Amino acid sequence: MKKGFVSIYVLLLLLILSVSIAFINDQSKNNQEIKSSLLDKKQATYDAESSINIYLKEEKESLLAYIDNDFDRDISNLSKDEIANLKEESIYYKNNNRKIYLTRVKDFYRDDLKDTNTKIYRVYNESVYKSSLGEARAYIDACINPILLEKKPISYDENKEYIDKLRINNCEVLDNKAFNKKKEYGPCVIVEGDMKLTKDINIKGILIVKGKIDLNGKSLTVDGLLACNGYNQDKLSYTNDYELFKDSIGNLDSKYSLQIISKQAY
Repeated sequence: MKKGFVSIYVLLLLLILSVSIAFINDQSKNNQEIKSSLLDKKQATYDAESSINIYLKEEKESLLAYIDNDFDRDISNLSKDEIANLKEESIYYKNNNRKIYLTRVKDFYRDDLKDTNTKIYRVYNESVYKSSLGEARAYIDACINPILLEKKPISYDENKEYIDKLRINNCEVLDNKAFNKKKEYGPCVIVEGDMKLTKDINIKGILIVKGKIDLNGKSLTVDGLLACNGYNQDKLSYTNDYELFKDSIGNLDSKYSLQIISKQAY
């Protein structure tokens, strides 16, 4: 009787020990799987964030082209999908082409304003590592360079480096004598040196004078952008009209100012 009781007791101990070992093994296995899953998720998130960073660094021209094409859209009466204007691009990362998605983001604080020169865009990537998904997003504030929107004529000497970077298209380069042969110009004219008018002249677009302007009793009307090194205001009529010269700017990196306002990775 005593021996039988001891045997049952030993068996119970062995059963408990066996169950405990099995539980510990399962728990250890689960912990390993959780740890592995977390590491996979971390790698997937890292890959997504790296893809975004590579695109922003190496494909800025593509991003600017997308922004330039989208910037003037009226989105006030569009659906969410139409507002997004989704575009798919790609970068090469870890021996693979990774998809990058570009979208417009509606800013409810600004898009309802009548005159806005700033828009928000999102650069987005999803990356999969093993069975884990990682996502990364960068939100970008894009605005027209403030110099291009100046209400008063800008100084040529002070902004020469910036003006040179604009890569203005379809520009006539003239001296003062040749400039005074016509009454109207557009979309762009550059006058080398000082300018002295001998007749009334109208400009629709960009006028760059690399010296001073002497109106000489005549009238000069500029609708667009004016850069010079001084002028007498008598009979000078100037209205900054970005719409008249925006398509003449070849360097989008000078046309727009971009700022990353937020980054998310998860």
